[in-house]
Amino acid sequence: MRQAARVDGNHAQIVEVLEKAGCRVYSTAQLGDGFPDLLVYSDRHPLKTFLVEIKDGRRPPSERKLSKPEIKFGEFWPGPVYVVTDVEGAVAAAYGKGTSPQDYSGRKPKVDEEDRDGEA
Repeated sequence: MRQAARVDGNHAQIVEVLEKAGCRVYSTAQLGDGFPDLLVYSDRHPLKTFLVEIKDGRRPPSERKLSKPEIKFGEFWPGPVYVVTDVEGAVAAAYGKGTSPQDYSGRKPKVDEEDRDGEA
């Protein structure tokens, strides 16, 4: 039997910041089994829809590591999954700026140049 999924201490804060940035946010934390914590839509992001795995940046690095199921999901999923530890990272993800998005396996998502310019 699967245990109830826990949410990170900064989960509500990250959701609030993304919503204030104009994103539509759906919490998927209850799914567990390696699926990321949030499904996010942002007009400002080049791909529009992306996933977010939340890690509490106030916790020691050893407690912020991805679990085996999270890594397995990242290897399976072809699109971007942002690992966000704070509000700055959440805003960067919403705008598709800051550090380049990478999924769990370290592959950069493929974005057509047309999509980057908003002409697709």
